[in-house]
Amino acid sequence: MAAKKISSHTKRTKVPAETTEPRTKTTISMSTVYAGYTIWKEPTAPSWHPIKCMRYVFFRMIGGCTVTDAIREIHWDPAQFWHLVDLKRHGPFREEYARAKKLQGRAFADSVLIVAEGRDRITRIQKKRIDRMITKSLRRIAKTKSKVYAKIIFSQLMSDLREHDKIIMTRNKLQMDAAKWIAKTANPMEFSESARIALGADLPGFGEAAPILIQFVGPDGEVVDP
Repeated sequence: MAAKKISSHTKRTKVPAETTEPRTKTTISMSTVYAGYTIWKEPTAPSWHPIKCMRYVFFRMIGGCTVTDAIREIHWDPAQFWHLVDLKRHGPFREEYARAKKLQGRAFADSVLIVAEGRDRITRIQKKRIDRMITKSLRRIAKTKSKVYAKIIFSQLMSDLREHDKIIMTRNKLQMDAAKWIAKTANPMEFSESARIALGADLPGFGEAAPILIQFVGPDGEVVDP
């Protein structure tokens, strides 16, 4: 039998070139990062990793809680929290903290309307105290047989109500001013009152900025070259 001739040339298969796709920025979903987090109400500190404690503070900030109150809830040392925030200031934790501050500002901005409408916790407590005061005074008036004494009780009640109204209004003003200040400092891009002018540049959160044309106009109303 004749031997088959072996060719020295092998057939080369063309390998497709590697395609490089642009890398997309990875975003962390709050529903996955803070899944399972609930408000800690136990009298003792949880046995969590410091990273989880830090994220719990972020979780509470999103709901409008202050950093101090969130740290106190889990009986944590504030120095450890701020040290960890500074230590993890790069990477995803920086993005989480910035987002928590932004949403915290929105929550405090919403609380201004709640306080103004009298739906906050402190105002509700004051209203219950006033209701008890009115009920007690009316009972005293109903029991007395002297019209003069009843008039004195009623006058004292009206004076106390005016004093309580002043206390509530002063307290509400302080609450709203504090909430507005926190909203401005936590989320200045949305709630700061300072004016920003973009000279042909794009600022994050303000959309595309239009260029500004500056012209020099003479006394005769004609545009002159500077």
